[in-house]
Amino acid sequence: MNENNTGIEKEIIVSSDLIQTVIEVKKEREKGISTQADSEKLIKISPENCSEEAKNDIIDFMLKFGKVYRKDFPIEIEQLRTFELQYIKSTHRDHICHSFWVWSLGLWFYRNGFKRFIDDIHHREDLFDFIWYLTAFYHDIGYVEKHKFHGGAGAQFLLRNLNTRFSGAWTTDAIHAIVAICLHDKKDPVDAKRDPYLALLILCDEIQEWGRNIPGHEKRFEIDKIKIGMKFHEQNPLIEIILFYPRKQTEDVKKMNDFVKEKEQKYRETLTDRIKNFSIVVKCVSF
Repeated sequence: MNENNTGIEKEIIVSSDLIQTVIEVKKEREKGISTQADSEKLIKISPENCSEEAKNDIIDFMLKFGKVYRKDFPIEIEQLRTFELQYIKSTHRDHICHSFWVWSLGLWFYRNGFKRFIDDIHHREDLFDFIWYLTAFYHDIGYVEKHKFHGGAGAQFLLRNLNTRFSGAWTTDAIHAIVAICLHDKKDPVDAKRDPYLALLILCDEIQEWGRNIPGHEKRFEIDKIKIGMKFHEQNPLIEIILFYPRKQTEDVKKMNDFVKEKEQKYRETLTDRIKNFSIVVKCVSF
């Protein structure tokens, strides 16, 4: 398979790159004031590690990050944790670590070109922090309501929660998060220029699957790394993503090849065919 058929120069991304992005963003937002202990805890987090300790470190970090612009959401973060502890079933996947990786992926995309679409709505990085913080960490909270399509339930949950504390004063900004959460699990076309937060959530949510095996189920194939190339400064913006699955995860070559083909078809339906106003091409390869 020719990885360069679109002429895009691609960058290999692994989990440590996403962690470094988070650390850099926090330092920039706090104007260089950041504790070494926070960074050391984050560096220890890996896609394969979704232990209780890792979840606690993630929640602790998010509580601190939420205070950077005096946008402190301890109640919401703790409710996410309560949901994970009280409502999780043996057939459910983790949502705290998953939400963290979705959030970090969004920060990486924003810093590497996706900001162009956010700028069509506003030019404030602090506002992006606020909206994306809510969007990423609450996009799956609707599972509390046990809905197959959980986006609407999650949006209502967050809407009620914030409204009781801010009396509607936050609506103008937070509405982008509410809309993104509400619609991310639907199948309707998405206009990336009109709803860039929704497009970003769908993109990050779909490609973030590492470390999300269902307890008690056979371990699925997981990506080892991602190669991402982007052209955002042309008339027809393009994102090309290649997901790499190590063959060492199985001795059954046919099973791996069938899996890769199925994944590509899934991404074609959820990303390539759904998001409009820029093109997304996702390829899955075994190596």
